[in-house]
Amino acid sequence: MTDVNPAKAPSVGLYSYYVLFILFLANAFNAIDRSIVGLLVEPIKAEMNLSDASMGLLTGFAFVVFYSLFGIPIARWADRGVRRSILAMGIFVWSGMTALCGLATSFPALVLARMGVGIGEATCFPTALPLIADYFPPKRRTQAIAIFQSALYVGVVFGSIIAGAIAQAHGWRAAFIALGAPAIILALIVRFTIKEPTRGAFDPPAKPDAPAGQPSLMASLRHMFSQPAFTLLFFGAATMAVLAAILGAWGPAFFVRLHGLDLRQVGRLLGMSIGLGGVAGAVFGGYVVGYLRDRRGDERWNALIPALAALGAAPILLLFLFTPSLPVALTTAAVCSFFNSIYMGPVLAAALGLVPAQMRALAASVILIGQNLIGYGLGPFAVGVMSDALSRQMGPDGLRYALLIAPAAGLISGFILLAACRRLPSGFPTPAE
Repeated sequence: MTDVNPAKAPSVGLYSYYVLFILFLANAFNAIDRSIVGLLVEPIKAEMNLSDASMGLLTGFAFVVFYSLFGIPIARWADRGVRRSILAMGIFVWSGMTALCGLATSFPALVLARMGVGIGEATCFPTALPLIADYFPPKRRTQAIAIFQSALYVGVVFGSIIAGAIAQAHGWRAAFIALGAPAIILALIVRFTIKEPTRGAFDPPAKPDAPAGQPSLMASLRHMFSQPAFTLLFFGAATMAVLAAILGAWGPAFFVRLHGLDLRQVGRLLGMSIGLGGVAGAVFGGYVVGYLRDRRGDERWNALIPALAALGAAPILLLFLFTPSLPVALTTAAVCSFFNSIYMGPVLAAALGLVPAQMRALAASVILIGQNLIGYGLGPFAVGVMSDALSRQMGPDGLRYALLIAPAAGLISGFILLAACRRLPSGFPTPAE
C-alpha cells in the first residue's frame, strides 16, 4: 500500500486539532486495552489458580513479545503506506482481541488473546506519531505529542473506573468485553475522517548525512543508533517505562493485598490517582518543556527536565511503598505518575527530530519496542518472579519489596537522560512552515 495523491500538509488549524483529538482517543483506548489486565490480576489469578510469575507473563511478555515482533514490519509499512488505514485496522484488531480475552476459558487461551492485543497495538505509535509530525511543525510538536501521550492516563482513569465497577459487579470477563468492543467504532472514524498528509512538509532541509529516499531497514537503524543522542533517548525512555509498567501492572494488586481495597475501590481511587497525576505530568512536560525549549532555542530541555523528574520520582516511590497510610499512598502514587509522565512528549519529540520524515514510523516503533521489551515486558515479569520468591517468607510484604525495582529504574533513567541532554544540540533549525 502506498500514498496515492496525499493531501497537502495543512496549516495548523481546527482540522489539525481534530486529527489530534481522534488520535488522542485511539491512544486512550490503546491504554485501556493494554492496562486493563493489571487491574484484573487478582480475580484472574484466583479463578485460574496462577502464580505471580504467570501473571507477570500475562501482563508483560504475552503482550510485549508480539508487539515487538510485529512492530518493525508494521513501522516499515507505515513509512510507505497510508497510515490512517493501518491505524484503523490495528484498532479493530486490538479491540476485538481485548473482547476475546473475556471469552478465554484457560490461561493459554488468555495468553493468545493478549498476544493478539499486542499485534494490533503495534500499529498505534508508528502511525499516530508520524501523522502528528506531519500535522504540526517542530515548534508545536512537543506540545502535540504531549497531548497525545496524556491519553494514556486518561485511558487509565476511565478504564480503571469502568473496569473496576464492571468486574466487581459482573466478573472480570465482562470487563474485558465491555471495554474492548466500543473502540471498533473508532476504527471507522479513523479510516473515513482522517486525511493522509504529505510527509515531512514542515521539516527543515535534510542533513547531508541523512539517507536519501526510502533506506533499507539496516541503513535506517544504523542512522538512528549512530547518533549518541538517539541511543541515550532510547534507553532513557525504556528504563523510565519500567516505572510506569510496574505501577500499572502491580499497583492494583499492591493496594488489594497491602491496603485491603476491593476492585471497585482500586479502580476508582488508584485510577483517579495515577490517571490525573499522569495527565498533569504529560501536559506539564509538553507545555513547560516546549516553552523553555522554544524560548531558549535549546533542544536540551527535552531531556533535562525529564531527567530531573525521573530522579525525583525515586524517593517519592519509596514513600509510596512503605507508608501505612492509604491517603499518603494514593497521593504519592499521583506524584509518581506526574513525574513519570513528564518525559513522554519531550523525549519522543527530541528523538523524532533526529531522524528524517521517511524514518519516523520506524523510529517511533523502535523507541516503543524498547519501552515495551524493557519496561512492560521485563519490569512486571521481574516483579512477579521476585514477589513469588519473597512472599514465601514475607507474605504480602513480598510484593512491597519486589516493587523496589521501580525506584531503581527511575534513578537509572534519570542518569541516562542527563547524558542524553549533553548530546542534544543547543539550538534547533528553523522549520519549513
